[in-house]
Amino acid sequence: MRDCVLVDKSKSQYKGNFHMHTARSWDSDCPYRQALSEYQSKGYQFCLVSDHEVYWDSDECDTENFIALSGVESAFIVPETEPKWICDKSRFTHMHVNLINDWTVGKPGFAHNQVLKRPVCYGLDSWQNYIDYCRSKNQLVIVNHPSWSRMAYEDLLSLRGITAFEVINSGCYTDGCGTDERYWDYCLSKGRRILGLSGDDTHHYGPKQIVCGTAFTMLQADEFSRAGLVAAIKAGSFYASMGPVIHDMRIQNDVLHMEFSPVKNVMIVSRDFTAKGFFNPGGTLESIDWPIKDRLKYFRVELVDQQGRKAWSQPVFPGPWDGSSIPALAEDPHTPLPPGTENLQP
Repeated sequence: MRDCVLVDKSKSQYKGNFHMHTARSWDSDCPYRQALSEYQSKGYQFCLVSDHEVYWDSDECDTENFIALSGVESAFIVPETEPKWICDKSRFTHMHVNLINDWTVGKPGFAHNQVLKRPVCYGLDSWQNYIDYCRSKNQLVIVNHPSWSRMAYEDLLSLRGITAFEVINSGCYTDGCGTDERYWDYCLSKGRRILGLSGDDTHHYGPKQIVCGTAFTMLQADEFSRAGLVAAIKAGSFYASMGPVIHDMRIQNDVLHMEFSPVKNVMIVSRDFTAKGFFNPGGTLESIDWPIKDRLKYFRVELVDQQGRKAWSQPVFPGPWDGSSIPALAEDPHTPLPPGTENLQP
């Protein structure tokens, strides 16, 4: 496969959170300055302010070393015409998304403190319609906590135009929902190239609360600015973690090389269980080299430290197609070309 650098140890990484709530949300009582200050005290350099249906677009909390990204969390509601039983969450699949303004395109299509109307759920077509609408407002779309939302794997697979999904949502994780790698591998095995990030979904703060700081996303940007961070998000230059830090990840001469903070094991996850596990009984690992196997559809890497905390790399697709808008085309060996058409291009 082609050589590439996925995490470059010569470049800066920025620690961030893509899901949090403040007193601007109906279910949190923490002033936004206090909430953002707590994240800064834990070493975070950026946060997406994603209050329920109240858009954030202000630089009043930004400093030289911290940025509050513009955005909001938007959740579907059930139409009033639906039977009352559908309000039972155990039987109703719904969707929540976080929106991030795409500063590489322009200003947001929503104003600071604008209260957004909630989208009404009429099934998958209404979900896709809302995603398209948000993108028309210069928003990147993140799908939140799919298992908590009781989404089927096919639901996530069907969505187009999303930037990423939450492979871990700390609030859901600490409530027992676990992590959502199964959604990821289902989509990846079907050829859907989807990225994973983390979000704390913090509602409550202070020393007695455990959600704030449980997970983070490390983002490698060329420039520490709103546009620089968003450009890195769009490029997939980030990974989710609960503890381990990836220092370097690159492919050269068909060998995956990784360097990272000390972990107890590394799992290379792929379709059909064709990948590899690395362990050091009684010790730790800080690097691996893995000859990439032929005919892999995709692979991704999970690292687990001594406390059981995970980190997740973005997926890698070893095939020749790079996922661009240009389709992959090949001649059909069973169909002879008509005389005189050998040099025509499709």
